Amino acid sequence: MKNKAVAIFAGVGLIAAIGLGASLSQQTQDTLKADNLRDAERCINVHNSDAIKGTTTACDRVKTKYLSEEQQEQYAVAYVKHKEVKAKKAAEAKEKDSKEAKARQERLSRQRAEREARGEWTYSGYIDDATGKRAKTARLTSKNSMNFGFPYSGTQYGRFTVRNHPRHGVDAFLQIDQGQLLCDNYSNTSVLIRFDNGPATRYGCQGAADHSSEIVFIQNVAGLEARMKTAKKMYITVSVYQEGSRTWEFNVKGYDRSKV
Repeated sequence: MKNKAVAIFAGVGLIAAIGLGASLSQQTQDTLKADNLRDAERCINVHNSDAIKGTTTACDRVKTKYLSEEQQEQYAVAYVKHKEVKAKKAAEAKEKDSKEAKARQERLSRQRAEREARGEWTYSGYIDDATGKRAKTARLTSKNSMNFGFPYSGTQYGRFTVRNHPRHGVDAFLQIDQGQLLCDNYSNTSVLIRFDNGPATRYGCQGAADHSSEIVFIQNVAGLEARMKTAKKMYITVSVYQEGSRTWEFNVKGYDRSKV
């Protein structure tokens, strides 16, 4: 008797579960239909209104099987407009992207042209403490590097500078990080400078007033500037202690005297 009651109870529970499942399924269907109808109405209202500009993603979510025939007809008209607006916006976006890409390319081209015209020169300035006036410089870093023997081992580049100083006037000098550039009043009185494929010319040189061995001042700056204005490359050859003659290459194209 007990087993029979349990079986009857289980059967009732199964029927109840089936009924609940059917009820939940119906609720889900009703919810889907209600959401679908709202999307359809949203789509129709957007594309039938002159005040609303654009489109809505609701148009792409509509399932026509949940709509009445009248609603399907209204939605079909709205969806055509929806596709037209989407296509127009896609074309406008593509055109905008194309214009932006073209403008970006033109900007990059201008920047490249400006860099080529300016060359590799870096123009800057500083205040001379003694006079309170501004000194201006134009600097280049050599295209090639050197590696001297002990105690000056390690990769280093040459730096060429044209300077307009309130106390010293316009001068030019070659400088390295470490080592001894030889320029004196006896055996090393000049440096050898060549522009492009032209002949090498000797320019007088002198050491720094503070006796720094890493720098040599080059004389006849006016002659140097005249050559730099039309040349692309400049090669400076200097005697280096225990290293012989060493040559540094500089890209002098684009030198602008008005900035110094």
